[in-house]
Amino acid sequence: MPRSAATLIAILLVPMMAAAQSNSVRLRALGGAGLFAPGSLNTITDIAGVQVGHRTLVEGDSVRTGVTAILPQKGDLFGEKVPAAVHVGNGFGKAAGVLQVQELATDAPISPRNLERMAKRAMLGLARTGSYASNGSGDFVIAFSPQNRRTGAAAPRPDSLLPNDQMSPLVLATVEAVEKAVYNALTAATTVTSRDGHAQEALPLDRLRTILREAGRIETN
Repeated sequence: MPRSAATLIAILLVPMMAAAQSNSVRLRALGGAGLFAPGSLNTITDIAGVQVGHRTLVEGDSVRTGVTAILPQKGDLFGEKVPAAVHVGNGFGKAAGVLQVQELATDAPISPRNLERMAKRAMLGLARTGSYASNGSGDFVIAFSPQNRRTGAAAPRPDSLLPNDQMSPLVLATVEAVEKAVYNALTAATTVTSRDGHAQEALPLDRLRTILREAGRIETN
């Protein structure tokens, strides 16, 4: 797949429902695949220069939260601004608390307008997983590209931009990447217990593999 179509998504759930487990797997490891091949790491950091930091906090029987910081490039973030866009799928009237954020990154030279078009398609990826953006879902999408950075120069500058008629593979990759990111979050989750004994059980991966095989979604070994 061309680098320009390498769209990668990371899903952040706050508060975190579960931390990663040592024996966790991604959907692709269970036999599930999509139309597009992933990057070498199959993460947002496949885009050169993108850096991600994450911290999950578990304290006592009630604190289950986390934070993720994403740097779109290694240089001066203020002096070299990257093209970006934000789409609010369902803001729920707030930008803090229980919400879901999807961060899109692509190394394709895309205008902010087309980045917003990609961000809007992320909601279609959520819909593929069964989400209907319920009243309190709180869905925000951030899209950015490290290409065509703004340095603050006063003189006009030409940008090399992907034309509109070449955007379809990118928007399709966006939808697929969001869908797969949700599934990966589910297959990587562990059982977690919090306040008042409420528990979320991890998916039984052996049973899941059997269901997928019986449904013809993965190959039979």
